[in-house]
Amino acid sequence: MLPPPAATLLKRRAKKVSDTAPVAMGEIEQALKRLGLDGLARRNDLSGSFVVEATAEQIRELAATPGVQAIRPNRWHRNIAS
Repeated sequence: MLPPPAATLLKRRAKKVSDTAPVAMGEIEQALKRLGLDGLARRNDLSGSFVVEATAEQIRELAATPGVQAIRPNRWHRNIAS
């Protein structure tokens, strides 16, 4: 039989992803607004992502935003245009 969990372990629970995701999305949305991309950005709440066409300088600034976890290029359009 295991002993009951210590009180300190009960207090040290990690935040749920659902608690932090809206904060990060709002942070990224503010960065997109600052860069003038808010009108072009498409928000996907289900995956917690934005889709936007940006210049290299805008991507650098977005990458410096703490809420950004990944930036993925869309190579599909580039391959079709070739």
